[in-house]
Amino acid sequence: MGRPPCHNKTSKPNGLPEGLRRNPPDGALKAARSIAKIKGLPEEKIEYYVVHTKGYAHSNVELRGSKGIALAYGVASRGGDHLRGHATQERYASLGLYKKPEDWVKVGVPLEIAQSWYEKQALDPRSPSGKALLVIYNENLFAAADALGVCKFATSWQNLPFGPEYMAKLTTAATGVEYDWKKILECGERIYNVERAMQARYGCRRRHDYVAPRLFREPLPEGPRKGEVLSRDEYDRMLDEYYEARGWTVEGLPTWRKLNALNLGDVAEDLAWRGLIKAES
Repeated sequence: MGRPPCHNKTSKPNGLPEGLRRNPPDGALKAARSIAKIKGLPEEKIEYYVVHTKGYAHSNVELRGSKGIALAYGVASRGGDHLRGHATQERYASLGLYKKPEDWVKVGVPLEIAQSWYEKQALDPRSPSGKALLVIYNENLFAAADALGVCKFATSWQNLPFGPEYMAKLTTAATGVEYDWKKILECGERIYNVERAMQARYGCRRRHDYVAPRLFREPLPEGPRKGEVLSRDEYDRMLDEYYEARGWTVEGLPTWRKLNALNLGDVAEDLAWRGLIKAES
């Protein structure tokens, strides 16, 4: 995540340009724009060095060697965030911790979900295949965990046996309404579609679902995956697969059919009224 001496220098007030000391920016992207203005440079020249998605700087994760995690950071509803859909499974699999679908059941992943990962060969971090399945599972799981007040670090996302099946048992016991794991993940899916619909109202489209340009141009300079870089063509295929699996348009907009299937007819009507999607009979 950079060089410590640089961090030490810029973290001190006297290490910042005068304009930033007087008006501290909100986040790395705005800081870059402020620096560009102070230095009299084009904004895009400085912004290039900010590793962000949707203006939110990436968490401490390298994406160029992990295709699924790259997709997760790109489509995350609040930007480059590891707590929206971070596909840890491909990294755990690459370490040899899980070799068959049944192994994932031990850490709370429903067998049907795990089998789909193997059918699509989704667990190879260097391959773009099947990444939508990993990301969507995590996004729906995370949204459900948030709704239940459950810490995500205690779930199957982090190799602990607290997955949607366990969540369903707790929710059934607490509410008296019968839940299974599919219903729990559907609740997460409903939440994620509402988030996306809100973003659509404010202009979020496909072009906002890409990670930082640097990651497509500059290969990893060192480490076990030295030389790897994201492919724009592969990323586009992953994005197409993700939108299709979500039931969204190629621009990343929730469709009338998908929203109504999730009992979100009022959301569909709002987007149609705004001219963002077409109403269907």
